[in-house]
Amino acid sequence: MIYYSLRSSSRHLIQAIIDGPTTGVPRQAFPYRHLTLTPLRVPKLPRSAGSGTVKKYVEEAGVVAKWESTAWAKKRAAAEKRRTLCDFERFQVMIHKKSRRDKVRKVVKAARA
Repeated sequence: MIYYSLRSSSRHLIQAIIDGPTTGVPRQAFPYRHLTLTPLRVPKLPRSAGSGTVKKYVEEAGVVAKWESTAWAKKRAAAEKRRTLCDFERFQVMIHKKSRRDKVRKVVKAARA
């Protein structure tokens, strides 16, 4: 279902219906300007399908697993994990980065010599 806006006697598409029955996103109208399209598709999804039908087709197509294997999803998961770190865990990350940087610096210096 797509909503139309009437402006100066012409039709402009302004919203799409989104639904994420496997991810907890409720069915709702959402502006196109806030959407980002991905190459992931749900093949042969019938028009005007309800949430139950969408869930069935999404699970059959394995869209969630395909999404989780994309670089974009991995970056989002890593950012979420970094956001939830406590002080000590952030300190440990800093120490690991310093030690890795030191090892790289030593290897580069040895390669130049």
